[in-house]
Amino acid sequence: MKRTAIILLALLAITLQGMAQSKYLNIYQGRSVVGSISTVDVDSVSITGSGASRQLNFYRGDYLVKNYTVASVDSIKVASIYDDPWVYLGIIGFNSGLQEKPLDILAPSTRYFYTNFANNLTMADGTVLYHAVDKALDNLTASAFRTPVKNVYLITFTDGLDQGSLMLTDRYDTEREYLTAVNRRIRNTTVQGMPLIAYSIGLKGSDVGNDVLFRENLTKLASSQANVAEPTTMADVEQKLRDLANQIISANNSQHISIRIPGQGNGTRVRFTFDGEDATTSSVYIDGTFSLRDRSLKSVSFHGLTGTLEQTVQGVQDGIFVTFAFDEMRRADGNGLINVGGLRHFNLPSGTSVWQENSESSNATTTTTHYGTIVMLNLDCSRSMADGFYSMKQYATDFINMLTATAEDLAIATPQDVKAALNSDFKLEVQWSTSKYAESYTVYRSTSSTGSFTQVASGVTSNSWTDENVQNNTTYYYKVQAFGHGLSSGQSSASSGVRVFLPAPENVASELILNGSGFAVKVTWNAVSLAESYLVYRSGSSTGTFTQVAEGIRAATWIDRSPLEGMNFYKVVAVGHGLTSSQSNVSNGINYALDAPAKVKAVINANNGTVDVSWDAVSLAESYTVYRSGSSTGEFTKVAENVTATTWSDTAPLAGRNYYKVQASGHGLESPMSNVAMVLKPLPNDGVITVNGVQFKMIKVSGGTFQMGQSADGNNVTPVHSVTLSDYYIGETEVTQELWEAVMGSNPSKFKGAKRPVEYVTWNDCQTFITKLNALTGQDFRLPTEAEWEFAAKGGTQSKGYTYSGSNTIGDVAWYTSNSGSQTHDVATKAPNELGIYDMSGNVWEWCQDWYGSYSSS
Repeated sequence: MKRTAIILLALLAITLQGMAQSKYLNIYQGRSVVGSISTVDVDSVSITGSGASRQLNFYRGDYLVKNYTVASVDSIKVASIYDDPWVYLGIIGFNSGLQEKPLDILAPSTRYFYTNFANNLTMADGTVLYHAVDKALDNLTASAFRTPVKNVYLITFTDGLDQGSLMLTDRYDTEREYLTAVNRRIRNTTVQGMPLIAYSIGLKGSDVGNDVLFRENLTKLASSQANVAEPTTMADVEQKLRDLANQIISANNSQHISIRIPGQGNGTRVRFTFDGEDATTSSVYIDGTFSLRDRSLKSVSFHGLTGTLEQTVQGVQDGIFVTFAFDEMRRADGNGLINVGGLRHFNLPSGTSVWQENSESSNATTTTTHYGTIVMLNLDCSRSMADGFYSMKQYATDFINMLTATAEDLAIATPQDVKAALNSDFKLEVQWSTSKYAESYTVYRSTSSTGSFTQVASGVTSNSWTDENVQNNTTYYYKVQAFGHGLSSGQSSASSGVRVFLPAPENVASELILNGSGFAVKVTWNAVSLAESYLVYRSGSSTGTFTQVAEGIRAATWIDRSPLEGMNFYKVVAVGHGLTSSQSNVSNGINYALDAPAKVKAVINANNGTVDVSWDAVSLAESYTVYRSGSSTGEFTKVAENVTATTWSDTAPLAGRNYYKVQASGHGLESPMSNVAMVLKPLPNDGVITVNGVQFKMIKVSGGTFQMGQSADGNNVTPVHSVTLSDYYIGETEVTQELWEAVMGSNPSKFKGAKRPVEYVTWNDCQTFITKLNALTGQDFRLPTEAEWEFAAKGGTQSKGYTYSGSNTIGDVAWYTSNSGSQTHDVATKAPNELGIYDMSGNVWEWCQDWYGSYSSS
């Protein structure tokens, strides 16, 4: 499949090759994430198809990882795998009670919930200042944060003293005792191991008469005296909140800055300015001394900047250039990011006093790291704020907007891979992949994949749910939707349908077994998962009426100790958990009798003139009776009984033709008579047989052991394996057209010629030919097995290990592509192999008795 790199919907160019760190792709429809794919799993993207059926495909190599219809995708965003929202915000408005917005993720998509909360704060009498801070500390220590955090802030704004906190606890007797306890908590509280940074902003109200206690409040509600602010106007409050927002943003963003410059003389001072000023007027710069010996900067110092301060920064040489890297860089004033675009590079060579600017601009790059931060905002909503209360709400909203401006957007990914399966209680277990940021899930159900889905569960906090309200013999489909932080995902794709039912047992089979001194029928089937028991039905006909003969069967087997006379057929039903399966397919028919002996043969013993009769053993037979007749359709007379072997010799055969039948006996049963066996003539000593005037010869192959599949040229058919064969005879040549016509009366071959091999015959045609040949000759011909053919082709026990049958030179023994002229040739016109057999290589393909397939245990 040809794939072409794309810019999806002109919204975002995706570059996957060479990414330095693991990232993921968020697939958006509107503001909802409909899927996420790790870039570790993807190295190319393509669009295939046309019109409404166009597909957006994500590949790793040639493997299709995921695909979406183009119509369902609006944009793709590449994000760091650790790119979690970095601001968690909680708000408490306090007066005589608390108005709380719990800690949660602050992002552009969740900002409304915070600004709406701030705008809806209301005034009331009272000021439970200590209680509000105490509650804020409870929230900080009790909340779980999915993102590692670097800074934790508590910002309290109040216009006066505490009023009423003592009424909300029985632990303290005085306000000062309560304040001291809160101060102790502020100093000792940590979140994810990070200490609390507490600020207090106090705008003294007109009703505050105790200045000492007012300032003590501010001091003890801050983590240090430097974090105490006492503005005199609401405008000062606004500025303080703005400063704190900038400070939080700066403290939670650090930059890695790399600067590439030409090499300098040893001892040259180097200065990098970032405020557009020159070396002598800049207030934001890095200063150091270049060491030519080890390509480093010595005595490095920062001005107007903070960072990981190393006295020596090692450079990396690239030709005539050296690159220096500075980590954990921030502006000291906390006012946004460092502007590397304003970088200027100055040199002060050793022994000079005038800074020189490098006319070739330095090459600087930067990457910004966001750290997780938590902000808890306590706002005084007492009635004494008067008109300042409304300004305070606006300043809080501005504060929220400033923190949000640099935050990543937040979206709840649509759950993927929704699956349902029956559990051991015949309830449906629904599972799905966890959606990032999801706090709960809602599950919807339908009995049609395209029908209306109805909500069946909400507030599910794990990624699985059990549907216990299901109906028998009903198919269910499920969709899942994720919720969290006030947001929701789209509904997932429908799961595959799962039918609540017990399947019918499969592979029902029956066999005769010994039951004491008699017989019984053993019935078996495949166990059905979750079945508790089984019912068994029986009939004397595969199409007749089946009657229940057993119930409550716990295992997947049952023994019928009283089968019907003659044929018996069985069906099985599974039962469990209030459900009943349909009846299984009908079993094989089992005749409540011994099987008739098969493959009965009678051969004249050339040594003594007796007739040796043989047959295949019958399972569970105890003895055999042999019958003989002078005609295949005449009356058969018993000539032997209680024969315990599978052979018997007729020492006084009838003059002329002799035909035999065999019957098995045992355990009180007698089998039907076997098929009629005609006496077979012995093979002539010279192996030459004549049929309707056409002669052909059989070659004896002495038995032996060989490695089947092993080839002299090393092109083995694996697994090579050892095969041992008894003696047998095989035709000297391929069956000729004259022999085929002598037996069958027709010649289907394309390339005509009496001595050419017959072709254009099927395997079944060959079986018909052999049946007629046996009738004409009194012999027991068949096709060779693959093993017999290969052993004979290799020369049997006389093998010399040739590549071809009889030679290492193919043209000596075979008609093939290069010498055949694309037609068959008379048999035996090339040299024979070691056994005297012709054309085992070349001329035509040859049928074998067994099947074609890869080597296996069978």
